[in-house]
Amino acid sequence: MRLVSLSGLCLVSSVAAAMAFSACGSSDAKRRPRIDYTNGGEGGVGITGAAGEMTGEVVAGAGGMPATLEPQGGAAGAAAVELTGGAGGEPAVVSIKGLYVSLTGNDTNAGGEVEPFLTLAHAASVAKAGDTIVFLDGTFSIPAPSVVIPAGVKVMAKTSGAVTLKLDAAQGTAASLFTIKGDTRIEGLKFTGHQSVATFAGLSASDTPGTLTIVDSSFTACAVSCLTLSNGAKAVVTSATDAVLNNAGSAFATLTANAVLGVNGGILENAGSGPIVRATDSTLNLTNVQVLDGNPTYAINLRGTTVATLDAVTMSTKGVGLIDVAGLVNLTVKNSDLSIQGVTGVIGIFTTMDGVGSVVIEDTKVHRCGTGFKGAVPGKLTLLRTEVYDINYGMDFVTGATAVGGTVNFTDSKVHDFVNWGFRLGDPSSLMVFKMRGTQITVPGTAGYDGLILAGSNGSTFDLGTLVSPGGNTILGATANITGLRLNMNAATVQAVGNTWTPNVEGADALGKYSAPTANAGDKLDITVAVSTGINYIKTYPTSTLRLAQNP
Repeated sequence: MRLVSLSGLCLVSSVAAAMAFSACGSSDAKRRPRIDYTNGGEGGVGITGAAGEMTGEVVAGAGGMPATLEPQGGAAGAAAVELTGGAGGEPAVVSIKGLYVSLTGNDTNAGGEVEPFLTLAHAASVAKAGDTIVFLDGTFSIPAPSVVIPAGVKVMAKTSGAVTLKLDAAQGTAASLFTIKGDTRIEGLKFTGHQSVATFAGLSASDTPGTLTIVDSSFTACAVSCLTLSNGAKAVVTSATDAVLNNAGSAFATLTANAVLGVNGGILENAGSGPIVRATDSTLNLTNVQVLDGNPTYAINLRGTTVATLDAVTMSTKGVGLIDVAGLVNLTVKNSDLSIQGVTGVIGIFTTMDGVGSVVIEDTKVHRCGTGFKGAVPGKLTLLRTEVYDINYGMDFVTGATAVGGTVNFTDSKVHDFVNWGFRLGDPSSLMVFKMRGTQITVPGTAGYDGLILAGSNGSTFDLGTLVSPGGNTILGATANITGLRLNMNAATVQAVGNTWTPNVEGADALGKYSAPTANAGDKLDITVAVSTGINYIKTYPTSTLRLAQNP
């Protein structure tokens, strides 16, 4: 193994996938003359470069791997490089120290670990693309104004979790700790008490395209929003699944104007009254995230044309709602568990729906709240293998907004253990296309409430099963005072073929024929006019029919 010390050089590997490195200082203060160590030997490393040149080549010994070095120069003492060649051609490992900041530093120092800077502002002022600002252990008070982080500059803690950057309010309050100008990585830092930690305004004439990457960092008591992203800015936040990513304060992130945020892992906890995440006309992806114990008005607020995906998310807060959705939002929730922890006066899990947009819920539990879904029927609503339970109202898409109507599909889902009605959708003005397959509804034990209530205008269709495609739905628990399915509409056609109903409530004979029921006489299907004889039974409205064939 060879050990080479290059003071003031920044090395960039031409085989980046095989080498791990961080950047050094970028001052042009010192340059070294020719370095000529060749033939590193079996598995070793050699370095060659013409005299006075600032580029060179790392040449591995027999079986080794070459790499190209592009030194940029660094402040005196700021860079030390170790190149270690592994046996049998293993890739070289490059460890490069960058611009250091210490509680005992001085901004007149060279900026290396031995002679670190004192302030973040000074380190950022001399940093260039490829550099890394490294904080040594401690709690740093950062005053206003906001520190501009040039594109391509990283900010990290030497020891992950051992560095805290807090607001020094006595010296002024900045709107944001960092102003991000392009590709940036933040790693291993704790932030507390700032108005906002990072503001990334996306692309402008002076900005460089890039992504703000945040790894193993935490945010406490952000007064406004920890991350403020706009104008196409992109951010990716990664944390351990059980690590507290955000706690107290106001929002964790605010997204506008085509911003993109992905969060993978971590716990979001807020004590403020605002949403934890606010997104308007943007893209939001939460994966393996927990939203716990906070007390926001709503945990997530989605508006405009936002596209949001929640995958493997657990939400269990003390707020009045979880996901507040309005506008042409496209929301997908899958593999998740959504609940509210018993706060008096809660509204629901999904609220403020205004009859447009799309909501798809897959393999998810919706439970323990006032109302699961509140507002008007979205333009598209899909429930697939989803369970709604332990709830006052499973779905109430009649009150609270104009009932516009939409396309609704329930497949292989369950609704049970609710106090009042299970699902209520639409009113006589709604234009609805409703389809239900393989779904089980167990009606409540409260007289006067029903399992499934459907309403729609002329032109609506309600399909709970046809002769060609039997429904396979199960509606259980109907009694003389509790209806399994109530139809309050003038839809052109309603079909409910091939389902399982509570035995004998409707009075079917051995051939599956039903006698003409009377109003409020305990019918599973709440019909108020005569039904014709025969295997296929028809409920006649002026413009609609109801088919009930082959229900056992």
